[in-house]
Amino acid sequence: LRFILDALAVLPEQVTLTIVGGDTYDIKKYQNLAAKLGVSARVTFLGRRQDVPELLVRSDLFVMPSSTEGWSLALIEAMATGTPVISTAVGSALELIEDGVNGFIVSRDRDSIVEKIRLVIDDPDLLASMRASSIRTASQYSWENIARKYLDISNDILKKREK
Repeated sequence: LRFILDALAVLPEQVTLTIVGGDTYDIKKYQNLAAKLGVSARVTFLGRRQDVPELLVRSDLFVMPSSTEGWSLALIEAMATGTPVISTAVGSALELIEDGVNGFIVSRDRDSIVEKIRLVIDDPDLLASMRASSIRTASQYSWENIARKYLDISNDILKKREK
């Protein structure tokens, strides 16, 4: 979160940040950092929530500058709501994100994150296009599509055994 808060400090005042998740210690730590950076009024810490899809629908971007990730359901969930993603090149990000189409791949630094957020806030047409592309990407990973792929693999294995 440090990189996102650092980025927020140099972005225009209309850019706000909603942070979902975290334990009490982490929330307090990042509230203190937000205060130190002078962005407390633009950051909302929600803690753990059950209404994440609704929150994502109301967001313009989902930013995840992680140092490590596995297969990130968070990225797919954001894309499924039409929320473009900004992520570092970790875990499934390189497979899910088509840079500039449904999101952006960034470095773990303030300037990289700021650059991509500015691109989106300065170009409503780009945001609209990225929203549609995000939904198309996420639909490839629906339960129905994944189940179909598993069935296809199982059927291929059975056919090979029959030979």
